[in-house]
Amino acid sequence: MYVDNVCKFVNEKNKSSGYSSAYFVFERNVKKPIFYTDIYNKIYCITNGHGILHLDGKTVSLNTGDVFFSFPAKQFSIEGSDNFQFYFVGFSGAAKASLMERAGVSKQNFLFHPDTKVQKTWQHCFEISDNLNLDIIIESVIIYTFSVIIHENNGEKDKMPKEEPIFRIKKIINDNLFDKNLNLDMIAEASSYNKNYISTLFRQQENMTLISYITSLRLQLAVSLMENGHTSVKDISDMSGFSDSMYFAKVFRKYYSKSPSEYIWELSETKKDKV
Repeated sequence: MYVDNVCKFVNEKNKSSGYSSAYFVFERNVKKPIFYTDIYNKIYCITNGHGILHLDGKTVSLNTGDVFFSFPAKQFSIEGSDNFQFYFVGFSGAAKASLMERAGVSKQNFLFHPDTKVQKTWQHCFEISDNLNLDIIIESVIIYTFSVIIHENNGEKDKMPKEEPIFRIKKIINDNLFDKNLNLDMIAEASSYNKNYISTLFRQQENMTLISYITSLRLQLAVSLMENGHTSVKDISDMSGFSDSMYFAKVFRKYYSKSPSEYIWELSETKKDKV
């Protein structure tokens, strides 16, 4: 059983010329924002729960299975729900530049939603890593993660004619979830897909409308914010991407059978009982 933070450092003598692997870290119970900045490039893999990334004035939703990259001297913060946990590795070296370029990783394109096998691989690799193999484990995780992203970005799209468009659309939604102007027109323009096609695709593959899908994600985010101590309904509404706090309260009650204020009060009472 892991404690809330486990950090494994690579022995200096084991660092290779291709990658300078620095550390492999496991984090959980990150309920309050933790600020990160480093001299290394880092890859993060979310293995459980829902979190929020604050970067360059933007708020980005993080979900189980997501992978994101951070860059040297770039400060950001992460917070999450009660069951939120993630791993990350720090690395540098000449070989990383070409891999980032091949995978399409940049400061503007840093969040990916790869196959769920990735998170299981990260968990397994962390469990079997030790002082003797940590440098090899980190390099394996890095190469494997890049390989999956490159494959899914440029791979066998003809074998997945239906899944690829829905993946692309979901990425656009995730990346713009906090934009109050996010709607069908914006998604159609960003994806180059016809609006009718997008609407039909969601009904067929998600069994819900596009608006319902976006609303459900925003409500999940709102609940996460409440669980992490935010109590202002207006602020929660704004941070979750809703354009109007009254509409947010109406939708919230429809989904949860209680108002946002009632939900926040119940959370506070539950926390008192645990003290």
